[in-house]
Parts: sequence; C-alpha cells; structure tokens
Amino acid sequence: MNEKNFEYLKKLLDNLGFGSRLNAVLQQALEKDFNTFSLGISNSYLSDEGKILGTPNKDIVKYQLNFNKSKSSDSVFLNDYRVFLFKPMEITPRSHTFDLERDHRITAWQAYRMLSGFSIEKNVFPQRKEGVDVQQDARKIWMKLSLDVLDAYEQHPLRKFYPEYGYDLSATLDRYPLTNLSGPIKEVAIEHLAQGKLFKAEMRLYDQVFPVYIAARPELRALEVFDKDLNRIPDQQIFMDKLEPQTQASTSQQEDIGAADSSVGPEQPWQQYPIDGSGQKVGR
Repeated sequence: MNEKNFEYLKKLLDNLGFGSRLNAVLQQALEKDFNTFSLGISNSYLSDEGKILGTPNKDIVKYQLNFNKSKSSDSVFLNDYRVFLFKPMEITPRSHTFDLERDHRITAWQAYRMLSGFSIEKNVFPQRKEGVDVQQDARKIWMKLSLDVLDAYEQHPLRKFYPEYGYDLSATLDRYPLTNLSGPIKEVAIEHLAQGKLFKAEMRLYDQVFPVYIAARPELRALEVFDKDLNRIPDQQIFMDKLEPQTQASTSQQEDIGAADSSVGPEQPWQQYPIDGSGQKVGR
C-alpha cells in the first residue's frame, strides 16, 4: 500500500467534511489493491423545518465515494461522490454526483444544502491551461442545482454564476426592506447566506415589521423570503409600493387566481425553468 497516497486521501476526506470515519475501510481497500472501489457513509441533519418549526423532521444523507487507481502508478484518487438525500414526506430520494475537479471540491455539507434547494458561494481557482504558467487569484462564484429537471445523464444541471453575472449579495440585502441588518449583523447574514443557510431577519411589510427568513437567490439577483411558518413571500408583496398602479392591479388579479411568482426586474433571457410558486415551502 502506498502510505503517502493513504495520508493524502485521509486529508482529502477530512477537508471534504467526511472526517475520519472512513479511514479504516479505506485502508482495507487500498491494501487489497482494487483498481476501482466505492465507500459509503451516511449522516443525518435536522431539517430547516425541524429547527424553526420544532418538528421532528430529520434529513438523511447517504454518500457514495468512488475511487479509481491511476493507470500509470499505484496511487488511488477520489474522482467523484454521489449524494442521496432522503427528506421526510418524499418517496424518492434526491440525488446528484459531484465531480471533485469540475465542481470545485464541493464539501459534504455544501452538497446537502444544494440538494435541499439552496445556493452556495465558493472560492474557486481558474483551471490552469496546458503550457500556461500564470498565477490567478481565486474568484467567488455562486452555485445552484436545478432540482426541477434532469439532464441526459440523470443529473440535475449545476448552474454557476460568476462575478461578471453581477450578483452582489450585500447590495441585494440593502434593496429589501429589512430593518435589522446593519454593521456586524449584516456581515453575519452574508456569511450564513453564502453557506446555503437560512437567516432570520425582520422585514417591514404593510407598515408593520414581521419576522422572516431569507436565503440567497443568485439566478434572479434577489433573495428568497419566507414567513415565520416558512411559506414563501413573493417579491410582488414585498415591493408593492414600487410597482406602477396598473401593475399592482394585475398583480392582485394574479394572486387571486394563484398565479406563479415573478420577481421584480426584467426576465433574464437565459431563463429556462419556471420560477417557484408563491405558496412554496422552504426545502424544495
């Protein structure tokens, strides 16, 4: 067994958030000198509904890590891992395979949050081009899975939003009528939202201040806002005073018949998927 390779893989697993629970079975697999093998590990997380609403709901997550031996040496590499998310009241688990190199080493926690329907922000280094030795700084990009569709490989498309796309989370927070986000609290909110977490805030609606939960929504350069029961609040209700009278009347008619949500601002030309309905719960 290649001891140096074993130490590298142990460190990699730890950095990805799997800890040391797989070390013993990993060592056994390396000693048997398999060309390819998979290892499994599971975890449970208290769901957002459980944390906020006090329900006993727990999300069960199973990870299948896929290893392959190099064709030119005795080193073994972790190429990708498949995640299965079992949510209460859902018959079929959500699943996705994350490629370590292509997907910028998504961690176990980040994979769970993305399969739960949230967006994450990640520091990534541009891939080096062959023959070009230029040091480039890391860039922050937003990533989100399109959970409502599957591609030809039975994968959820992974959408990446680079700085050029123009999603400024700090400026987006300032655009919403949040009443308690300033100074250090705003910095904490930005940190939580970048990790794919919900953040509890206060928002002024209809001349009253209500508790809400917010999440990042990079694809529309916006926020997702939920009430205290985790029902989604559409942007039409939040920005009613900024709409034209004719638009307000149209919006009221749409709400009466349960029309789909449409966030403030022009529709993006690349948009392919329907926007979430206004009555949707958190944890898509």
